[in-house]
Amino acid sequence: GKRFKCQDFGEVSTRVSPSGRLTSVLAKSSQGRWMCQIAQKPVGEEEVGEFLEALDRYKKPIKNRILLALSGIGLNAKLLAQESRIHIWDLKSLNFLLSLFGKNKVILNG
Repeated sequence: GKRFKCQDFGEVSTRVSPSGRLTSVLAKSSQGRWMCQIAQKPVGEEEVGEFLEALDRYKKPIKNRILLALSGIGLNAKLLAQESRIHIWDLKSLNFLLSLFGKNKVILNG
């Protein structure tokens, strides 16, 4: 329901978390930096905490934070993410965004 502008990124890098459960994408542009954490399994408080720790490692603050919970998110984890000003996207939101750009939908295995 909320709107925000997606900038043209000059640099995009990916990293896998030490636990191997999450993949993060850091995108940089002249206007700021975005970080997106991707979780294929249901997200709990541990994953949100891991995301917040990853954000704290950077010297410059990251204003645009997205948690992509492909298999859902627990209530406590959702509240923790919202309190930390993290946008939460589910599979439906991602597929809608991809359809706007004429891309194929994401379908999870299993």
